[in-house]
Amino acid sequence: REEHSLRQALLKRHDLQFYGMVSEERFYEHLNDIENAMKTLQVTHDEHQSIAEQLLNSGAVDTLRQANTTMSYFNVWQLGTDLRTVLNRSQFFQHKARLKCIGIDIGQQFDVSRMCPTLKRSEVIDVKPLRVPDWYQLPVVAQSNVLPFRAVA
Repeated sequence: REEHSLRQALLKRHDLQFYGMVSEERFYEHLNDIENAMKTLQVTHDEHQSIAEQLLNSGAVDTLRQANTTMSYFNVWQLGTDLRTVLNRSQFFQHKARLKCIGIDIGQQFDVSRMCPTLKRSEVIDVKPLRVPDWYQLPVVAQSNVLPFRAVA
């Protein structure tokens, strides 16, 4: 599934703002522009941080142990568990406050659709036989240190 969002100003500029009055073909030009832009973009640096690292860096916790404990409850919440049934009231609000510092609200039910998207691109790789380089010499049995196989019956 692929979704694109075009701003109202662009739609008006190209007379595409009237739903039902415009054919899908008129959007292709703009969708191809988006696709061509995606092909020219290149990721030069990608950095991932665990929830525990984010908690430490934001100052929400003092120790790695506190960060790991809160991260483990985040993982339980992500699996669909209501943490109010797992933790006592003060623990729940303590972990909720920590996670709120990094933008996560465990008071709400986990919603996959609100997660950051991961872009995946793939290319077709044509597999072809390689030619033997001209400098390569096939081994000659007389010059090789490999003994020929001899069956003994």
